[in-house]
Amino acid sequence: MVSGFGTPAAADMGMLRSAVRDNRRLALAYRDERERLTERTCLPLAVIYYIEVTVLAAWCELRDDFRHLRADRIVACRETGDSFADMAPQLRRDWRARRGMPRQGRDGGQPARVEDLRPALPRCRPGSEPMAEVWVGFCCAS
Repeated sequence: MVSGFGTPAAADMGMLRSAVRDNRRLALAYRDERERLTERTCLPLAVIYYIEVTVLAAWCELRDDFRHLRADRIVACRETGDSFADMAPQLRRDWRARRGMPRQGRDGGQPARVEDLRPALPRCRPGSEPMAEVWVGFCCAS
């Protein structure tokens, strides 16, 4: 069971994980740190669990860039019915490269371990550390 700490009911974590795993586009209403509300569509790439907050790593079509969206700021979320399976592998490679994440572990043959990824993970605030990372459809995806 995954803790729902810091996650409101509007952010259905099951839907977010399923959308990451199945490469399905999401339509979100998102409130930023200044309380501004935006509506955006995104291509979800990974879910990251921190002690304080859960983050959705995604390609944001509104910003035309990668974004790390806090689940506790997602006001509304729904699947659009569109798949981005054809783009998913390249988007994940680009996201990992931008973050400086290794594709393989230190020995070059095994998938990267949490210890290998930790330095490149987005921080929810300076100095914070992830409690655990869950890469639904990330480590297994090409």
